[in-house]
Amino acid sequence: MTQFYSRSYKIEPKPDDNSAAQMDCWALVPNKVLNLMNKELTKTLAFGEIKVAIVAMPKGKTLGRDSLLMEFFQENSEDVAPTLLQAYRTMLELGNTSEFINKGLITLKPKSGDHSRLGNWPPITLLGSIYKILAKVLFQRL
Repeated sequence: MTQFYSRSYKIEPKPDDNSAAQMDCWALVPNKVLNLMNKELTKTLAFGEIKVAIVAMPKGKTLGRDSLLMEFFQENSEDVAPTLLQAYRTMLELGNTSEFINKGLITLKPKSGDHSRLGNWPPITLLGSIYKILAKVLFQRL
């Protein structure tokens, strides 16, 4: 299995023969994030943002490494949102996250077709609920 997925997902280096063309192309792209927008995107997280993100999360998803159902957060949002807010603010201010939050669980998920073929079992990464909530908050800002 390791050999199969190592070959399937290997990134082959590509020659940089078109790097000048890419630079010319990117030079034509105007700045998309203005200073005012950047200020909004990087402002301190607020309690309301956490609550809105929790409510917006889909229910019934597969558990990640933290084994916490999103329904737990939704049913207890008033109690857990302040703790999450403090943790997220600390993580963003320090520029790093806990190893517990930052890791996913890689597993194989069957897709249609012959299940005896390894190619019909693509890997997926199951991320924890705490990570997903922060990602949702940041996504909503964008």
